[in-house]
Amino acid sequence: MSRIIADAGSTKIDWVLIDLNGIQHTIQTVGFNPNQQDISYFERILSELSAAIPVKDQLLSIRYFGTGCGTFENRQLIATKLSEHFKIAQVEVDTDLFAAALALCQGEEGIACVLGTGSNSCHFSGKEILSQVPNLGFILGDEGSGSWIGKEIVKAYFYEKLSPQINQAISKRLPGGRDELLATIQANVGLNSWFAEFCTVLSEFPEDEKLQNIVRMAFTEFVETHIQPYAKAQIIPIHFAGSLAFHFQAKLREIVESRGMTMGRVLQRPIDGLILFDQMNIES
Repeated sequence: MSRIIADAGSTKIDWVLIDLNGIQHTIQTVGFNPNQQDISYFERILSELSAAIPVKDQLLSIRYFGTGCGTFENRQLIATKLSEHFKIAQVEVDTDLFAAALALCQGEEGIACVLGTGSNSCHFSGKEILSQVPNLGFILGDEGSGSWIGKEIVKAYFYEKLSPQINQAISKRLPGGRDELLATIQANVGLNSWFAEFCTVLSEFPEDEKLQNIVRMAFTEFVETHIQPYAKAQIIPIHFAGSLAFHFQAKLREIVESRGMTMGRVLQRPIDGLILFDQMNIES
C-alpha cells in the first residue's frame, strides 16, 4: 500500500507519494494556510492532487505537516477533509515546524528554524518540541522570513532608497503604485505570500548592497529574537529549512557563528529530510 507525506506552506505544498516498492512520486500544488484561507480552497487543492495521484485507490496513510496547524481545531479540520476525500482512516496532521524539526534534526537534539514565507523556531529533543519562542505571525513577527524581507523591500522602494534598476523591476510588479499597495493591504488576502513575492528581486540583483543589507538585517533580527533566547543555543547545533536559508546560507552562517553558535544542516525543502527520516524509521 502507498503512503503520502506532505509539507504544506502558505505558498506551496510538496506532496510525496511513496508506493509499496519505495518509489517516490512528487506532486506540487499551491499552498494553504487555514488561518488565512477558507477550507473550500483546500478542497480544490485536494481535487487537483487526486487527479494527479497514480494509485489513489491503494492509499493507506497520509502524514500532513502544515503551516497554520498549531491549533487542535485546524488540525482536526484538515484531517477530516483528507480522510473524507481519500476515504482512509490513517491520517496524521501536525505543524510545519514539527516537520522541519524531524527533517533537520534526524532524531538528535537541536534547534530547528524555518525561514520561508513565514518564520519559526523550536528546541527539539530528537522526538518532540521542548520549547518554542512565540511566533507572532505576519503583522507582528515572522522576522527573517520572505514576507518580512518583502515588506522591507517594498518600503525601501516607496521611500526611494533603492537603485533605479531595482525600482523599475518593482514598479512592474506594482504598476498601481501606492494605491495598489494600500488596496492589497486592505483586502488582506494572502498578504504574507504577496509580500514574499518581492524577494525575487534578490536573485535578480544579487550584488546590490542595499538589498544585501536588508537580508543581513532580517537574519540578524531572526537570530536575536528566535534563536539566542534558547538556553542551549550555544551548545547544540542550529539547523535551518527554507529557500531563503538555503540560498543565503553563507550570510546566515556568518551571523550564527559570530555569536558563538554552531551552524547545522540547511535544507531547501524540508520534505527531503522528512522522506529520509520516514525511510529510516521503516527500516528500523
